[in-house]
Amino acid sequence: MIFTREQLRFNSYPKDNLAMKYNLMFYTAKEEEKNHPSRILRNFALTPFTLVGDAVLLPLVIIATPVILLNGPIGVPISN
Repeated sequence: MIFTREQLRFNSYPKDNLAMKYNLMFYTAKEEEKNHPSRILRNFALTPFTLVGDAVLLPLVIIATPVILLNGPIGVPISN
């Protein structure tokens, strides 16, 4: 989040510029993520499908990329 000077109640000085040093404070919200059994089981069940998808799609992308680069995008005529 970015807070404006008015939100932080800073006094406005006419000589303020980016060449001056400013104190910055960073805040984060810490969220703990616990391992739920249902999430672990779901990930375990989906892993084989994602591996097969990667094994099928990766060769297609490797083959299709040079074809697209040489011929131009599909459906877009190349003008000389």
